[in-house]
Amino acid sequence: IGVEQEPKWHPEGDVWVHTMMCIDEMRGLLSGDEKIDIIYMLAILCHDFGKSTTTKKIDGQIRSLGHEEAGIKPTESFLARLTNESNLIQSVLPLVRYHLAPSQYFAQKSGSKAIRKLALKVNIADLVLVARADFLGRTTKESLSREYKAGEWLLDKASKLKVREKPLERLLQGRDLIDLGFSPSIEFSKILNDIYEMQLEGLVSNRDEALKIVKKRYKI
Repeated sequence: IGVEQEPKWHPEGDVWVHTMMCIDEMRGLLSGDEKIDIIYMLAILCHDFGKSTTTKKIDGQIRSLGHEEAGIKPTESFLARLTNESNLIQSVLPLVRYHLAPSQYFAQKSGSKAIRKLALKVNIADLVLVARADFLGRTTKESLSREYKAGEWLLDKASKLKVREKPLERLLQGRDLIDLGFSPSIEFSKILNDIYEMQLEGLVSNRDEALKIVKKRYKI
C-alpha cells in the first residue's frame, strides 16, 4: 500500500490497487482445478512483492528495476507462513520470478533458443496466464483493449517449439549411448548435456542427427 508506480504503465494507482485488480482478473481465468488454481492465485498475489524494496524515481520516472528477483525472498517467507507444502511454494516462485518474461520476450522478439531455455525454468502456459492477469489488472489503453499480444505471441512460439507446457524432450538417453557401444561412465552426463544444449540452440532436431554427432565427436 502506498508504493507508487509510473502512471504511464500503471494509471490505476499504487501496487496495492494494481494487485487487487490483478486478483480480480485472475478470478476469471481460473481453470476449475483447485490444486492449480491456488498456485495461480498465490502467484498473482505475490508477483509484485519485490516492488516494495526496489521502487525508486530514476530520471523523473518511477521504476522498480529487478523487482521480479527481489520478490522471491519475501514470497518464500510469506508462503512459508501459510503452508508447509514445499511443492506448492516451489510452483509459485518461478511464476513470480519470470512474470515479466512474456512482455520482455515479445518486445525483444526473442528467438527459439531463448524460449526453449525459458521452458526449462517455468511452465510457459502457466506463466502466460499469470502474466495475462498482470497485464489486464491495470487501466492502460492496451490493457483495457483486453488483447494480450505478448502472451499470444509467446504461446504460439512455444507451441510450435513443443515447449508450451513442458521443457524440450531430450533426444537421447543413457541407453542410446550404450546401444552405440559406450560403457557406462561419468562421461554420459556430459555427452547427453552437450547434445541437449545443441537441441536448445536448434542445431540438432532429431534422434538420428544426434546419434551421428555422438559417433563423430566422442570416442567409445
